Amino acid sequence: MPGKFSTYTIRILGQGGGVDSVMELICANDHDVNLAAQVLSRPHGLEIWDGDRRVASFPPVGAKAA
Repeated sequence: MPGKFSTYTIRILGQGGGVDSVMELICANDHDVNLAAQVLSRPHGLEIWDGDRRVASFPPVGAKAA
């Protein structure tokens, strides 16, 4: 029997930190969507949302952690 999948919203952030574009990924769980998001090009960072719950956020590529 196939497992339950969720539709996650990926928010690609612009240079100013606002949302530049949005896409959806269908994944089995938070772990899988995090793995999928890591391969996306994100020069300005991205956030992963499951409804109104923020699952994860990734800083811009090359950015130093604060």
